[in-house]
Amino acid sequence: MVDDFFSYLFEDQETENNFVDVDEEYIFVLNEKEQKMSDNLFQQANKLLHKNDQGGGNAKYRSSARAFCDFTAKEFKLRNLRNISNKHLRLFAEHRARQGKTTGNTKTELSAIRKMHSKIDNARYTLETDNKKLGVENREIIKNGKNIEDKAWTEQEYDHAREYAIEKGFNDVEVAMRLSRNGGLRIEEVTSLSKRQINEALTNGSTEIRGKGGIWRTTYADNEEYRQALKDALNQAKSEHVFQQHGRNHKQAIARIRNFINRERKNWSTVEEDNKKGGASDGRERASNTMHGLRHRFARDKYYEFKKEGLTEQQALKEVSKLLGHGRAEVTKIYL
Repeated sequence: MVDDFFSYLFEDQETENNFVDVDEEYIFVLNEKEQKMSDNLFQQANKLLHKNDQGGGNAKYRSSARAFCDFTAKEFKLRNLRNISNKHLRLFAEHRARQGKTTGNTKTELSAIRKMHSKIDNARYTLETDNKKLGVENREIIKNGKNIEDKAWTEQEYDHAREYAIEKGFNDVEVAMRLSRNGGLRIEEVTSLSKRQINEALTNGSTEIRGKGGIWRTTYADNEEYRQALKDALNQAKSEHVFQQHGRNHKQAIARIRNFINRERKNWSTVEEDNKKGGASDGRERASNTMHGLRHRFARDKYYEFKKEGLTEQQALKEVSKLLGHGRAEVTKIYL
């Protein structure tokens, strides 16, 4: 059931066990009944996306469909995709906006849902094709060479969050924070780390990990903080995949980290206080602490480190882009 999703998601690529493409707030926590509903909906969705298509649609469309199935199962107890209406699309888009998803990503998800819906025989409703009528407006992301919001954690928040996680017995979450902060890893890259990959990184100084969209990239163990985090992850490992223990699968490992941060960040975050005082030091509004915000912190620090070493603006953007696993230097601006 849930495991079927992972095989569907990467069936057209060389796969690695336990990997799922979830760059930001992608996981919906469902109870057992809701999970069964979502699994049933996704079986319907997968058949529809394959209908009349030789390739069955790309992985992004199938992962978008999965997120929509999770959402409608949890919020509406939906059992049949033929009952999808504009209400479901609008509320799903609003939910994604609250989670911090970019307009472009939400539009891609809505396109996936519409593609799926177009193949339903005798669908009950016609879906709106104008995203603006669903409340999904084009919005500026980059301004003056930086993200319009400041998503990076402060060092104070990072330090206090680590202390709090250890105090509450979430040592694995504390290590995960350090891996993202000092290595620039996405949450799903952290939770899919294996003993083999960590040993290779510690021995050779680098290792290959599977990044967003199933693309392999090289990560470098070139600073002591990151190397120590890798060692600590290895020391706490009870299975080959170090964050998947005590019967916890990959999706649950991601949810454990994300839920802890979302639930407990009030105990260390200064975002609300900072925004009342005018936002970040450069005047931008600060965004809530998320695991992905630690990746922003890593990217920003690396950017200024490269600039200090004498690299030009474009060279620094390009080098950070490589470290993040992106193909274009301009993407780095989203993290600054």
